[in-house]
Amino acid sequence: MAVYRITAPDGGEYEITAPDDATEEQVLAYAQQNYQGAAQPEASVPQAPATQAQPDALDPTEGMSVAEKFFAGMGRSIVETGRGIQQLAGLRSDEQVARDRQLDEALLGTAGGSVGNLAGGALQMMAPIPGAAAARLGAAAGRAAPYAGAAARGAAFSGAQTVAEDESRAGNTAIGAALGIAGQGVAAGAGRLAAGAKAQLAPAVQSAIANARSAGIPLHLSQVTNSRFLKTVGSVVNQLPFTGAAKASQRQQEAFNRAVSRGFGEDAASIGDDVLRAARQRIGAVYDDVYSRNNVMLDDAALNKLASIEQSASRNLPRDEAAIVKNQIDDIIEATQNGGMPGAMYQAFRTDRLMPMEAGSRSFQTGLIREIRKALDDAAERSVGPDDAKALSQARRQWRNLRTTEKSLNQVAGAGGDVRPASLWPIVNQSKGATPEMRELARIGQVVLKDPIPNSGTPERQLVYRLLGLGGAGSMAGVSVPALAGLAAGGAAAGRVMNSPLAALALGQGRPMAGLSRLAQPAPRLLPAAGPLVAGEVDVVGGRRATPEDIERDSEIVRRARARRSN
Repeated sequence: MAVYRITAPDGGEYEITAPDDATEEQVLAYAQQNYQGAAQPEASVPQAPATQAQPDALDPTEGMSVAEKFFAGMGRSIVETGRGIQQLAGLRSDEQVARDRQLDEALLGTAGGSVGNLAGGALQMMAPIPGAAAARLGAAAGRAAPYAGAAARGAAFSGAQTVAEDESRAGNTAIGAALGIAGQGVAAGAGRLAAGAKAQLAPAVQSAIANARSAGIPLHLSQVTNSRFLKTVGSVVNQLPFTGAAKASQRQQEAFNRAVSRGFGEDAASIGDDVLRAARQRIGAVYDDVYSRNNVMLDDAALNKLASIEQSASRNLPRDEAAIVKNQIDDIIEATQNGGMPGAMYQAFRTDRLMPMEAGSRSFQTGLIREIRKALDDAAERSVGPDDAKALSQARRQWRNLRTTEKSLNQVAGAGGDVRPASLWPIVNQSKGATPEMRELARIGQVVLKDPIPNSGTPERQLVYRLLGLGGAGSMAGVSVPALAGLAAGGAAAGRVMNSPLAALALGQGRPMAGLSRLAQPAPRLLPAAGPLVAGEVDVVGGRRATPEDIERDSEIVRRARARRSN
């Protein structure tokens, strides 16, 4: 064993006993333990003089909650700015600054205190620039004004902080300005990315998505994004087991059926014959009730319209076809008594005679017959009171929606009461009587709910199959049991996300980028406030970082240990 004599920076001398072949690191470890008052090795080592023993420092944060440390850290940040201004004015010495930092070490060594200190700095930089200065800054900087403002705030905050003997206030000011500019760049870049992500969806698509949610239709992630990859993933996973796709698709279809059926006064998850029959009876009852109490008066507007239709038939139709049109008008005139037609007769005339004739093959003639019926309908609305007119208007709108729904159901054999979302668009485009609400549902079905990846053999599907572990094949042939199990697990996880209305709400329409943009907005204030952390003044986990003085002290111990060993 060898004995090493160590002279510590405080002037005390110590003897360290260590094996002859001890490394310098081992000797240094013994020396540091002895100097810091740690437990001594088993070897014979004299204790430091009693006069040099230092009591353990008290921790002022002991017993404080995280919230209390956070608010204390905020207060410290504001106080530190005041200290820095005092130091700048010559009212606070470097020794006082060093003592302040030593007292703050315990608080800043906690997570709550450090985060509070950071938040306090950010709040200080939220103070607005005075109006006149802001105006001059904006006029001079133009588009660069936000960056100039961020630089000014960062520089002012960092320049107002205290500096130690080996630190530079000018350097801190420059770093604060640079961090402010960098933070503004982060915020502006995130904002542009968010705007671009949302702008990728056409306004008509964004409107259709909003209207679908207002109608209570749950949407899937692939339906609220412009990403073709996500649309392809959604289309593929819906064909895999355990993804919940069937149940999600059923819920969406039922919600769409309810939205359609509300257009004709029902609320049905499945639009079967019983639902259609009930709607017809209810709407018909409205007409029966209103016209059992009202006559249809042929006022001047109605007579003028009928006369115009008769003249058009005489000029544009062959004699026999024109005679058919004129006969309908003559019969209407003959049925009136004292300028009015009984409501029941009006209903029978329009429903049993005019409407079947509208289905004829002669387009111009049928168009004039439709004009006759429209003239009667307008006269009927003018012949009733405001309450009855409102009830008739609603009944007619519901009847048109009912007819559109029936056409959609008749397009698909065995539709089972489901209105296919994509089937409405061609119907409403061909129908002159489609209502605005039915056109909006048709748009939702066409641009939101319709599967944009209908072919199972497309290159996009092959790519997703490979990503899911199926190689280049689009079928399950030859896939091992473990591969199938992995596919089922991966497909189930992906399917739950793709078919989740919550995921669609949180991640659709560019919202991930919008969320990142909102998080990045405080960057011009947070980065300068974090300057001390970046520069290494404070470690939020382990307390104060090693200073140059600490490193110099340790180097001195090593130097002296080497010198004593050589003696």
